[in-house]
Amino acid sequence: IGLTAENVPKVKKGHVTLEWLKKTFSNTPKDATAEIVDCPVRAYLLFLLGCTIFNDKSEVGVHVAYLQVLLEVDNVSKYAWGAAALAYLYRELAKASQRNGRQVTRCMTLLEAWVYEHFRLQNSPMINMDFKRDMPRMRRWMVYPSLSMATMSSLIYLREEIDLLSTREVRI
Repeated sequence: IGLTAENVPKVKKGHVTLEWLKKTFSNTPKDATAEIVDCPVRAYLLFLLGCTIFNDKSEVGVHVAYLQVLLEVDNVSKYAWGAAALAYLYRELAKASQRNGRQVTRCMTLLEAWVYEHFRLQNSPMINMDFKRDMPRMRRWMVYPSLSMATMSSLIYLREEIDLLSTREVRI
């Protein structure tokens, strides 16, 4: 089965379920040709994009428009995925900050890392002494399970702590 925008079951207009991608493309024959292997590779990359950078609020689907950037599998590593994640996050933060904005989703790990880097919070995680520059930036911190769990009480506490910050406690 080929992976095109026309032949995938949709969650909502233009979206495909992450579960369908996983189920449909998880078993590639061992004797598959390069052209056949490219299809599950695209599906896996689309799945990753849907789980990380471009996840939607339902967390069950990804927009098939991203297939366009996955057509040439060999070029995928040349894209500025960090810039795309940042631009997408900025757009979502702008939407969430509007009067009718209710929530923000998307690449929240990026936002979390930025908060750890720039805000002096009392309960910030410790710096990981084993961090290397080639590691993902989020690995710079030793996040404790109690801090990373998004329970309502921990979210309320974090919001209150951020609200109490002075401008001197924010590093640029």
